[in-house]
Amino acid sequence: MSNLTLVLPLNREVVDFPITINLLVENLAKFEDKTELEIMQNLITNLPNMEIQGLVVRMRSPEGDKLSG
Repeated sequence: MSNLTLVLPLNREVVDFPITINLLVENLAKFEDKTELEIMQNLITNLPNMEIQGLVVRMRSPEGDKLSG
């Protein structure tokens, strides 16, 4: 079994913080032979203080241009 060491940035204000986190998820996914989505799902499910921020780039609605809930 191989070992993997990931160094997590502690300061979110660092300019390359999002890029660094993205690279960490990519590398962890390769190491565990999972998709990046599976890694994110595990983090969201298993870490009690995890905060996820994201950008919605597209939404689909069955009614075309109307959103309903």
